[in-house]
Order: sequence, then structure tokens, then C-alpha cells
Amino acid sequence: MEELRLEPLSLSNCYLLADLMNRHYERQRPVEYFHWQYFDYPLPVVAMGAFDGNRLVGHFGLQRKPMSPTGFIDQVMDIIIDADYRGGELFGRLFHEVKARMDTAAPSMVLANPAGIRACVRTLGFTQVAKIDSLVLRSLAMLDSTKTTDSPTQRHRLRLDGGLLRWRFLDHPIFEYHFHGQEDGALVVSKLFTLGDSCQGDLVFYQNQPALSLWRKTCLDLVERGATRINCWAFPGTSEREALLELGFELDAPQERYFGLKSDQPNLSEARAWNIVQADTEHF
Repeated sequence: MEELRLEPLSLSNCYLLADLMNRHYERQRPVEYFHWQYFDYPLPVVAMGAFDGNRLVGHFGLQRKPMSPTGFIDQVMDIIIDADYRGGELFGRLFHEVKARMDTAAPSMVLANPAGIRACVRTLGFTQVAKIDSLVLRSLAMLDSTKTTDSPTQRHRLRLDGGLLRWRFLDHPIFEYHFHGQEDGALVVSKLFTLGDSCQGDLVFYQNQPALSLWRKTCLDLVERGATRINCWAFPGTSEREALLELGFELDAPQERYFGLKSDQPNLSEARAWNIVQADTEHF
């Protein structure tokens, strides 16, 4: 086997990443998704490929994300190593190459399945911060309430505003998103999608403490448009998680998702310092 070559993907060979990812994952994504993810993104981003000759055998992406209230973090995206190339040093080589090209000492984060978080912890020195619960609403027995959620402790979030908000929701190449707001600036973003024969809805993003009435309005809109099930991520300890449980959402386990972090700032490595939502990964 020749020495593997590491180099950034280009717009012209990004289709190789689509082919590699679609061979390994049930969730199929067109090449346009990866064009949008890496070449339309308005902030610094690196899509690093590992090549055996002309064959793409591994990939590691990194996107610069603004944090709330301040600062930036580098988010790991689309990590994959072809089966014949696993177990060696390639995973670590890819990570160190993309971090060097970002030229930053910013912390790094990952939202990963069990295999992904294990690899990031074992090989890259990440800390597993929290398991992200999935909530599901299967019934319309929701409270008709105007109560607001409790005032939360200040938590770090990935910030979406301005051009980044437009890129994330209005320019997404697969999904169409709907915005639901209230006069005080609170916002919930939802989407409708099909999975097999099932029509489902996701609550992908929220900000400024939505009232229970806004959560309910958003859910009813999804049901009116055909959803028979509504899903939402729920980060441990957040007031939004408690509000959704009060509305009738239940814990569900369709897939496991973990939040991991690599940082020299100890205060960032605690679950109570963060709130993560579905929109923080572009798959949803």
C-alpha cells in the first residue's frame, strides 16, 4: 500500500465524499449537500481527504462556529475512514492536519454516534461531555398553556444569526424549514420530512425561551401538515427539555448521539455549560 496522501477536497472532487459517505450510512446525501456544507459555508472550513492513489479512503471536516455569548469553536464534521484503513494512525493524522490548516487554538467539538465518540475520546483526546436525549411526541394530548419556561442559567450555544442563519435554514439543499415566532423575539424552527412510510416533524432550533404556547403552536402546525410523530433533541438540565416534557413529549431512543469536546478550558467540559440542538448538526 502506498503512503496515503492527505489533501483538502475541492469542488470538482467533492463527489468522492458523497460516494464514500453514502456507502457507509443509511442516510443518503447528494453531492449538492457537501457542496453546500463545505464550499458555501460563510466561515472558515476545511474538508480534508485521505487518498490512496485516486481513491478517497478517509475524510475529516472542520467548521468554525461562533459561540454564544462570545468566542468560536471548531466543529468536527463528516468523519469517516473506509473499513480497510481503520485501526492505524490515519484518524489522528487527519485531525491534526485540519486543525493546523484552521490555524487556531480554538476548542473543538463533535456530535457523534457511539463509535464516533469512542474514537474521538480514545485517539484524539476529546472528553465525552453528555449524551443528548431524543424526545418524541406521539399524541396531541398537549397542555394549552401560556406559561414561559424557567429562566435558564447562561449556557454556551452555537450562534446562528445573519448570514449564518440564512445559510443554515434558507439555503439548505435538502430540507425546507418553517419559522415560528412570538413578539418578544422567541423563535422555534421546524421541518417536515418522510422516513419510509412515516411523515414526521423535527423541532430543530429555538432561541429566547419560547413559551409553551409557541411550542404547542409549532407542533400543531406540523400535525396539520401531516406529521404523525414529532422529534426534538433535549440537552440534559435545560429548561427547554422540561418544557417539552410538560407538553407531553417522552424520552425516545432511535439513535444515540453524544457531545464531545477538546479544550484547555475546564469550565467548557461540563454539561451544565452547554445547550445543543438538532440544528447544530447539518444532517437535520
